[in-house]
Amino acid sequence: MRILIFILIFFILVGLIIINNQALHLSNEEQLKTFSKLYFNWLGEIYSNFFSITGHLSKLDWLPN
Repeated sequence: MRILIFILIFFILVGLIIINNQALHLSNEEQLKTFSKLYFNWLGEIYSNFFSITGHLSKLDWLPN
């Protein structure tokens, strides 16, 4: 349960960082679209990087010589 809360807080903080760094006002529809595009692009990169890392880990030789 704690891990789920930590992940949720992490995603909220990332959203706030995107809003702050881009100086977005979510009451404006155009800036809300910009935020959505940036946030989901970031999520896609996290997804891609996760599978890239696990792919590299599975190719490593884990047995001692």
